[in-house]
Amino acid sequence: QTLNHALFRLISKTIYRLDLTKSSLNGLDYFNDEDCNKLIDSPLGLQCEVLFIRINNRINVLHFIKKMSNLRLLIFKCKGDHQNFLLENDELVKWLQNHFLSIHSIIRDRSDPSYIQVWINRQKEIPNNDIKISKDRYKIFRLLKSNIPVVFSKSSVSKQNT
Repeated sequence: QTLNHALFRLISKTIYRLDLTKSSLNGLDYFNDEDCNKLIDSPLGLQCEVLFIRINNRINVLHFIKKMSNLRLLIFKCKGDHQNFLLENDELVKWLQNHFLSIHSIIRDRSDPSYIQVWINRQKEIPNNDIKISKDRYKIFRLLKSNIPVVFSKSSVSKQNT
């Protein structure tokens, strides 16, 4: 079962923040892959700057950030994320950091640790990856990647850029 398709056809030039966590999703608690893709391609998805959402699949976070060009803040809860939020070894946060080379700020929400906040930096784009970072971090990343690829693993390069 998917969401009411009227949501994906809404048009408003003044809506920049969508909170899709509080509404009843036609009996569904989380957005599935199909509904995430429809949201991304919808008029509201294209202009959205702040999105609160519950999703079935973590891969949709990557899609939101890559395809929603105006998105600055994504606050989401992922089904199946039953992490002990007090541990330093947070698997979902580390997964996200590895996919974004720590170029975005990725933290657990302090008021509700079942939600993750991704603050999106769109200052500089890495060629061929559609990921945005600041000029300085891009230079450091390129220097490390080209000069010392054997010494640093992907995760240690990510940690140095934070």
